[in-house]
Amino acid sequence: MECRRCVTHTPVISVQVDEQAQEMILKLPGKIDLETTERVMGSESSMPMCVSLLQEITYFNALISNITAGLLELRKAIEGLVVMSEMLEVMYNCIFEGRVPTFWQKGRVSMKSLGAWCRELSQRGAHLGGWARAPRSPPALCWLPALVAPTGFLTATTARGEGWPIDTLCWEFTVINLEEQAFVRPPRDGGVYIRGLFLEGASWHKRDGCLQEPLPMQLVFPMSPIHFRPIRVTGRRVKSIMMNSFTPFSPASLLV
Repeated sequence: MECRRCVTHTPVISVQVDEQAQEMILKLPGKIDLETTERVMGSESSMPMCVSLLQEITYFNALISNITAGLLELRKAIEGLVVMSEMLEVMYNCIFEGRVPTFWQKGRVSMKSLGAWCRELSQRGAHLGGWARAPRSPPALCWLPALVAPTGFLTATTARGEGWPIDTLCWEFTVINLEEQAFVRPPRDGGVYIRGLFLEGASWHKRDGCLQEPLPMQLVFPMSPIHFRPIRVTGRRVKSIMMNSFTPFSPASLLV
């Protein structure tokens, strides 16, 4: 449980928190229809990529249910209809101070303010909802930080290959200097396009395709989309390999 100073429950503060809780309830994204998604998957629902999506949807729906139930209970406590429990007290303080309660961050810790976190939650719902409409393959451009279990997703990506054992695979990374709107389908040669990654203490030189010193007054640098492609390691077993390459891509190769 969070250890923070308690906010005084004055009538003015209570009204403010109650209004913010009501606004959050109205703006929360809806849950994703898990049963419909499974029906669309059909016989492929047990495939690793489909399992990864179903897992993410389950996490997301549970979070939405917990937030909604908590906010409704908090509003009742503010009205005096139920007892203000310790958890509701934490929620009350966090909403007033613009912080995200830790029990809303299980599996996905965030340092964002409450407002920014709620906006990102809606974006996560839109991303997963779009993926759920075509669940048999990865998204055209996957927002990796939006996932609760990104490692499981990447493992599922390797399983889409030639059936090679996972311990014989490593990743090849290709940075693609295109706008996100140019990605309309998953890569044909395997792997997945990833967005949402950042560089800290460095930046990316798009023309030369290499790392460079950070830009002035910029602590983090938004990275261009990256093609994560699993490749097989041949010959003597290699414990750790990181292959970095930059290949200029034509937008037409992604739009066809």
